[in-house]
Amino acid sequence: MSFQHGFVGTIPPQEFLETFMKPATALMPAPHIDFSRLYSCETNEDAREILIHILDDSQLCPSLKFYLPKLKKRQAEILRAEIEEDMAEDERELHISCHPAVAARKQKLARRKSTRKDLYEYYSFSNTVLALDTAVRQDEDPFVDCKVSDIATTSVSPLHPAGSTNGEGVFDIATVEGHIARARLLTSAQALFSRQHRSRLFELLFVSKGVRFVLFDQSGAIVSQRFDYLKTPDTLADFFWRFSHMNDAARGMDPAAVLATQQEARLFTEAIHDFVSACQVPGNSEERRRSLPNAEHSLDSSNTYPVWAIQVSGSVTGTSTKLVTQKPFAGHATLFSRGTRAYLAYDVNEQQLVFLKDSWRASSSHTRPEFDIYQDLQSGGVPFVPDVMYGGDVLDPDGRPQRTVVDVVLARNASWSLTDTQLHGKIHHRIVQEIFYPLDFVSDERELIQVIHDAILAIDKTYQTLGVLHRDISSANVMLDARGQCVLSDWDHAGPPDPDEGAMGTTQFMSVRLLHDDSAYNELVDDLQSAFWVLNFVAIVRFAQHHNNLARGLFEGCGPEPSNRTALATAKFLGMCGSLYEDRYRSAPLTALIRDLAESWTRFEEQQIVPPKTGTGEEAEPNMLELAPQPQYWLEKFAKALRECDAEKEAARSALEATEAAAAAETPEEPHVARAGTKRKAAEDVPADDERCLVRRSKRLRAQRQRKL
Repeated sequence: MSFQHGFVGTIPPQEFLETFMKPATALMPAPHIDFSRLYSCETNEDAREILIHILDDSQLCPSLKFYLPKLKKRQAEILRAEIEEDMAEDERELHISCHPAVAARKQKLARRKSTRKDLYEYYSFSNTVLALDTAVRQDEDPFVDCKVSDIATTSVSPLHPAGSTNGEGVFDIATVEGHIARARLLTSAQALFSRQHRSRLFELLFVSKGVRFVLFDQSGAIVSQRFDYLKTPDTLADFFWRFSHMNDAARGMDPAAVLATQQEARLFTEAIHDFVSACQVPGNSEERRRSLPNAEHSLDSSNTYPVWAIQVSGSVTGTSTKLVTQKPFAGHATLFSRGTRAYLAYDVNEQQLVFLKDSWRASSSHTRPEFDIYQDLQSGGVPFVPDVMYGGDVLDPDGRPQRTVVDVVLARNASWSLTDTQLHGKIHHRIVQEIFYPLDFVSDERELIQVIHDAILAIDKTYQTLGVLHRDISSANVMLDARGQCVLSDWDHAGPPDPDEGAMGTTQFMSVRLLHDDSAYNELVDDLQSAFWVLNFVAIVRFAQHHNNLARGLFEGCGPEPSNRTALATAKFLGMCGSLYEDRYRSAPLTALIRDLAESWTRFEEQQIVPPKTGTGEEAEPNMLELAPQPQYWLEKFAKALRECDAEKEAARSALEATEAAAAAETPEEPHVARAGTKRKAAEDVPADDERCLVRRSKRLRAQRQRKL
């Protein structure tokens, strides 16, 4: 999490109000509010208490309760650990609070004047609608209202603290105090976005006798110019009056999400417990059941994630249902990003658990909504892709897609902008599917080979039918359904080959070509090579008898930075040259397949530098520049490996039957009928699809026979 990138400003305060907050129709009870007591405070703690008393006395927000939030020890620890996951090492040492200095929640009852005793409340993540922060010292302001180049030549307002910016041409103050204040704004917003379903969040920052308005959404955070609330208290009062008369949607809450009832929460909890229990294997069993990692995290042990009931519908069918969910088992709503969250949710209509993907897709014309892509895949008859139950863009009450607004305002009128930051617009999107399982839960090597074979079939059919690439083939997107069949999911990056979009994908599974060449863009051959890397990754993790360092290094510890990508491209090429199949898997067909694929991909990479030798002589070699982009070339190699797996199983089964027959022939019939019957029954109980079980059984029978001899 960067505490500098993503903020833009500074917009004039009145323009902020007119742009983001609809005027209230009711007249303000006391248009001239006295905030002078706030300026006289010497500590931040005093300022926060005085601010609450001023707002209580003014009756500006009759429907809101302002309070000083506190957390239980366990809640604070969990929140802190969650926030630190996205922090740099130096940022973790700042000990940033995970909640705002002052919070506002909704209340229905008529308010009474707050006493010191009831100023403090446990922080409510379910109904907090506004966050406020206070700083009595001017040097705690994280922003300035002029460009770096203007500081030396412009008469700076008395409101602005002395000091320098970060030197990058942005309006962020480079002081430690400013860094901490900026971090407080961001972390408190992050915690709310993670636990609520919202599109935007308003915050206020009080610094000395000045105040700033701040609005967060998934594209960025827009900051107002700092104004003197002693000289222009009406502007500040107008903010609170407008905010108190805004509905939940205008305040940023998703109208499709409401707090679940007790009965809905109970049904969800029971369904999660049943699902987790069904995935668990008894302690004394060698059985390997398919499960969903971190599924138990869907139930929040910290009591900071409310249980929500979300109304979802199908964009095409118009049918709808209610989903009950709590905490994402993967991902969280990281600000200024796509904020993808993966949930287990209870479908109230179908009375079953489903998978809910909540994200903010790019609003670029280059990318299409994932739901629309799934509709095209199904219409085109593409195999091995998920069936979508519900999905589409999340709509606001006016029927328009929920989208970010900070980027729109910045692009529309940037005359006040002090930065060169370009924000990217996003649209809220949801997908509901059945639950799928990670690829490392394949039952054996044959199933792994079959799944990657089927994924290549899906890649081929999609490109031939729609002219579209997946562009993000990874171990997280090639999955298994409950029957162990391939499911190629997460088509949100899908699109045709496009030089303007450049390379995309998960770094660990990107092709050598894309990693090495900054000007390269995704083509069919890159999706095919990504499938090869998925095969290697799962084979190493699941079936390798030992892990050599180079093979493990291909998939661990590599980031998206250009230097790392170049190093990874080199490591992958070296891996193709031999280290990948030095692991010597137990399965001979898998080892042979990986060797064959690696040698072919090595030739492809080499021939991009040195063209292949052509002709009919001994020196002629396959032209991989022509063969590699052909899915059928790779499918034939996988089909050969599958036939070898089947032959290996059949040979093991035949060997077992021969051994049992020999043992039965040498054993007297009458005295040992029960025992022979027991042996035959035991053989029948051996899983037919596990050749290793058959081989072990055969060895035991041969050993028994030799002992008798």
